[in-house]
Amino acid sequence: MKHHLHNNQSAAILVAVSLALAICTQAQAQNLLTNGSFETGAFTNQGGGFMLLAPGATNISGWTVINDQLAWCFTTNSDSVTPADGLFFLDLQGPALFGAPYGGVSQTITTVTGQVYRFSFQLGTQEAIANDRGPVSVSASASGTTLPFTFAPAGSGVQWGEFRFDFTATNTSTVIGIVGTATAGGAYIGLDKASVVAVPRPSLTLLTPGGAGTAIVRLTGGNGFRYAVDASTDLAGWLPVATNTVSGGFADYTDSGAVGAPFRFYRGRWVP
Repeated sequence: MKHHLHNNQSAAILVAVSLALAICTQAQAQNLLTNGSFETGAFTNQGGGFMLLAPGATNISGWTVINDQLAWCFTTNSDSVTPADGLFFLDLQGPALFGAPYGGVSQTITTVTGQVYRFSFQLGTQEAIANDRGPVSVSASASGTTLPFTFAPAGSGVQWGEFRFDFTATNTSTVIGIVGTATAGGAYIGLDKASVVAVPRPSLTLLTPGGAGTAIVRLTGGNGFRYAVDASTDLAGWLPVATNTVSGGFADYTDSGAVGAPFRFYRGRWVP
């Protein structure tokens, strides 16, 4: 029985480049957003640990305020809100006004056309203060895709929840944006810890060639990302072997369908 690894390249060269792909996994995991946790820039405490910023403001390094005013907030503040990461965070409502419209931020990043990226961020509430309670909602956009997200916390006090979506870059630059859309309390939509990372390309290693038994294929990829391994006998019709979320840098897949197969190709792919 013959088994081959395939990754949109010829099976003959895949083993030779698999180490290079695994090394790239580490580099691609870096956050492409500048100042994703809003830690740097020209901050002035205008009272209560907040700085109000109007649309067009660029005080926050790497970011431009859009849609309406927001508040750039420090850890020590009058609402006793602590960040999800670092010392600073944003309030897309801003403490001076109640209700819509809400503020937002945008940033343009360099991307590779056709590459898949993961956009993630955290939304926050302060359940101990009536005006700062959730649910809160935002609209997040990247590469022509705009999606709604709502955080409805179940706990008490300061709450943060992570949200994300994957997109495929359609150009060499991509505008990333997040805008508030609703808040039950009326006065606070927390935003922190935003990131955009490239989804690492998978590489394959055949651990057990099958023979009279099953074939075991190891997929090396990015931690926390879902990948699938597919099998084929002719490089035309592909059948899924299994799908896993990678942990520890790799995931192993067992193909019981390899038993008795005269020829078998494998490919790894990212799963949204």
